[in-house]
Amino acid sequence: MPCRSEDGRAFSLDTYLERLHQNSGSDNDILKSKNRSICTTVVDLFQRRYYTLEAVLEKHAYDPLFPFVYMYRIAGNTEDPLVSFHFHDWYELVVVHEGRGHFFIDKHVYPMEKGQIFHISGEIIHKAIPDQKEPFLCSVLLFKPTLIHSKELNESFSYFDPFLKNGFTSRLPQAGFKEIESFLEQMDEEKKEWKGKGSKHALQLYLHWILLILNRESKELLPPEASTTSSRRESWMNEVLLFIDETMWKEQLTLEKLAKEALVTPEHFSRTFKKTTGFTLPQYINLKRLIKAKELLKTTDYSISYIADICGFKSLSYFHTLFRKGIGTTPRKYRTDHSDKQP
Repeated sequence: MPCRSEDGRAFSLDTYLERLHQNSGSDNDILKSKNRSICTTVVDLFQRRYYTLEAVLEKHAYDPLFPFVYMYRIAGNTEDPLVSFHFHDWYELVVVHEGRGHFFIDKHVYPMEKGQIFHISGEIIHKAIPDQKEPFLCSVLLFKPTLIHSKELNESFSYFDPFLKNGFTSRLPQAGFKEIESFLEQMDEEKKEWKGKGSKHALQLYLHWILLILNRESKELLPPEASTTSSRRESWMNEVLLFIDETMWKEQLTLEKLAKEALVTPEHFSRTFKKTTGFTLPQYINLKRLIKAKELLKTTDYSISYIADICGFKSLSYFHTLFRKGIGTTPRKYRTDHSDKQP
């Protein structure tokens, strides 16, 4: 998402870093911004950026005892977007208030329209792409599962149900959506004023209410964009992304092979893939394989060489090089750091 100065103008990560460099050592206006916490996050994002893969492992500054990040009514920026292909281990809710766009999630492209709510669990590649003429306006809630009460009360119910369904987006009846928007506004007021006693409890309660409404009133689980409103390019690319996801673990996929499967020229395939996803084909496949490798390092005792092999990397040295550039550490160190943590 874009960072904003005090006058409300959006600016990119590169612009932000350039201004910081120009004003280093001085009391510049950016550091005094009301959105200082967001800007700090942007710098952290930059430090963890996938230079090779052009995606980011998103990081946020937060209270370890209160793992919650909230961004209210953020406008999609069509001219100067932050590098935003990313993944993280947070649970994420995106509520679309106005406008339009597309949301690339995992291996699907979804339309973004007023009234939609996206629910994304951890370690999934995603990026919101605003419409050029009518960019979306949305609110984003990020939280760790530890923030949500999960005590069983003799009901077949879980606050995490929306994240466990076979889809990433749903639509509520108008009344339910309006109720969620009301809670979001109250959360923003609570967060801005930080009323002190009970503020964190209030935010936590609002989050639980939003998840409860989403569980109760979500009637229509929307499929990826494949309807008559989608373009031929988007529908075609959804099939390609599904094919890649099913096949990339079994064999080495090349541009020529995928173009042949799609019945298009390699040049046309390459242009369309980049335009739709923002990635080149090797970048996309390497990122997917790295995410799988991270999961296996955390949850299995497989050897590092075996993980590199089953994730489809050509050699152990290539796997080490990409992992270090992408994650910022070695596979062995990553496993050690996460050995006592839940995946």
